[in-house]
This record gives sequence, C-alpha cells and structure tokens, in this order.
Amino acid sequence: MEKITIDKTTISLWDIGGQKHLWKFYYPTTKILIYVVDSSNEERLQDAREELFGLLEEPELVKCPLLVVANKQDLPNALSSEELTEKFHLESIRNRKWHICGTSAQTGDGLNDGLKWVKEHIK
Repeated sequence: MEKITIDKTTISLWDIGGQKHLWKFYYPTTKILIYVVDSSNEERLQDAREELFGLLEEPELVKCPLLVVANKQDLPNALSSEELTEKFHLESIRNRKWHICGTSAQTGDGLNDGLKWVKEHIK
C-alpha cells in the first residue's frame, strides 16, 4: 500500500496488478478504480480490455468511478489516449464516471492530470 496526498486529501493506493485471485478482497473498500494499461503493448490490449470490463461488472464495484491510465506514452509505439478509448470502447461505459489519461511512469508526465481527476471523483 502507498499513500499519496493531493491538495490535503490523502489517498491509499493498492497495487495488486495481475494477481487476479486477490482482487475480490479489495472490492468492499474500493472507492475508485484506477486501471493501468501498457499503451505500447498492442498484443495485450484485448486481454486488458476484457479484464477491465469484467471488473466493471462486479457488483461491489458498480458505483466506482474509473480512471484508465494509458502508461508508457514516452515510447514511440504507444497508442494515444484517444486510440485506447476507441480500442477499449470506453465510450460504451454509461453507468459510471470515467476518464482516461496518458502518462509516463518513467518521466511522470500526465500523472498530475490523473491524480487531480481521482481527487475530484473519489467518494
């Protein structure tokens, strides 16, 4: 677990990555879903999309806002946020607030945009 503070608001983040067998244990206390996608790995996008939409169907997560983080924007073959929105069919999400932001964990670019959105939408 990591805690971050954004404008006097402290948020606890749990990075549980691909450990799907653990995800369900975090659902009851989840206030917002942050889904990180490797935007440079087109081969994995279909699996990542299916995993995301599976999560969105979980009853305990139905009211959680969604932030999709399109990571690795610093790489030349990375898909843009707009391209990922299209490939993930994010515009089909109608039952919750969602946002996508392009980021680079390497350089930090775009992270503030995503964190500000989280602060504004966390319950």
